[in-house]
Amino acid sequence: MRRKNLQVTDLIKVKAFLRTGHVINTAMHDGDYPYVVPTNYGFQFDEDGLLHLYLHGAPEGKKRDLIAKDGHVAFSIVAKAERYDTPDGELSNNGYAYQSIMGTGNASLVTDLKEKREALELILDHELGSRDESLKPADVEYTGVIRIDVTGMTAKEATKDKN
Repeated sequence: MRRKNLQVTDLIKVKAFLRTGHVINTAMHDGDYPYVVPTNYGFQFDEDGLLHLYLHGAPEGKKRDLIAKDGHVAFSIVAKAERYDTPDGELSNNGYAYQSIMGTGNASLVTDLKEKREALELILDHELGSRDESLKPADVEYTGVIRIDVTGMTAKEATKDKN
């Protein structure tokens, strides 16, 4: 990372960024150009401290086809972004305060119904603030779920005073 002064290594802050963000942009291999898809997500850290991200979507489609061929993905989550003006009024001095996470991982299609249910509950908990444990079995079976086992990530935070 070029701007080490913006790097966030405190896991408590990284978890806060994950909770604050609501859209993950996931890039997959698609021939000459990457294919990037924005979705919402859920997440959890396992007992070894490894981050797992969960995406949901249709049970078929390009995203699933690409992951089935090659599960290597990159992702970006922007937890906060706010443009600010400086008091001197100089446009070139204005900036953005933000919190973000970028990373890589190995994506796989989740087919186990128990894991799918847990993933969907994590997504609902993240998006709605509560788990919906009354998910219908048919909905769990139908919904496509992707798990990203994060292999590396970098979190950054730029503030008005540190940019």
